[in-house]
Amino acid sequence: MVSKLSILCFTIVFEMIFVATFGGAYRYSQSPAHASGSVTPLTSSVTVNPSGFSSIFMADSVTRYWNITPSIRWHIYVNPGPGKDASLCVAEWGDYVFAVGEHNITSTDTEFMVYKLLKSTGDVVEAWRLNPSTMLDILYGCVVTGNKLYVVGTQYVNSYGYVWSMLALNLMNLSDYISKQDHWYGSEWALSVTSDGNYLFIVGGADPSNMGHLAWDMQKRNLDLTLVKHVWHYYYQGSTIRGAYAADVKINPVTGNIWVLGLENDTSLASIRIYDNSLNVLKYFGLPATPVAGPIAWFYLSITFDNLGNAYIGVGNKILVYDKN
Repeated sequence: MVSKLSILCFTIVFEMIFVATFGGAYRYSQSPAHASGSVTPLTSSVTVNPSGFSSIFMADSVTRYWNITPSIRWHIYVNPGPGKDASLCVAEWGDYVFAVGEHNITSTDTEFMVYKLLKSTGDVVEAWRLNPSTMLDILYGCVVTGNKLYVVGTQYVNSYGYVWSMLALNLMNLSDYISKQDHWYGSEWALSVTSDGNYLFIVGGADPSNMGHLAWDMQKRNLDLTLVKHVWHYYYQGSTIRGAYAADVKINPVTGNIWVLGLENDTSLASIRIYDNSLNVLKYFGLPATPVAGPIAWFYLSITFDNLGNAYIGVGNKILVYDKN
């Protein structure tokens, strides 16, 4: 479960709600065609309303409602220092939960920040920070695989600018870690990471061909962070290149295929690429939803799956529902 949350301090909230499976107070009226639990193969959308209730309009013209008010088990307020701090990703392992993001030292200098907390109480067990530069160093994505917490983001390197940053931290001792950086041309970011237990799949924005624009970028890496395969896709409008990047990556638990959600055409188009384990593109399609405009448009993109392989894709203020195919 990944949380993208920018706040004035490190605030971690443990909520008993699982949107991917519509847990909790999900209420709806079913038509006989859906009483057996069959999946609508067409796109559905969810609109979130300020009232706390959301409506889903399915392809069968039945509107379903559920109460998304969470039940809070605990709430922890952690302020590592002055300035704006952000918890941008959450991962869990055993009795622990990890909050990953940035600590703002000054308006132009941020550092990597990870908190390890007890899942039962929220008590801080360990805090880890690393400041690779005097510029903006930020962790965006995280996943637990084996005995490591893998985190990805961006850091500033003199003479290169902002580069992909990838780290593997020992779950029992966060200060025991390995790291790797990758850079091609211009400012580049790694935004999300997932794993099948054998490999890491990392996505973001990069300019591998020095085209002067970010491309949708994806990498397959071993668990020691060494590169296995690297693919990227530039977006063309006619003969003109437009900016693009991949924002979130998840593995479908039923098919094993890798779904990547991102933005193209200078962030005006949200789209999906589905890959096999060798990073061959199996399917590509645009999404019928308008992304949030601006430099942090990726912040409003997220994808997850239920145990049937249905995909729930957040774009702006909508959730699009697709079956596993």
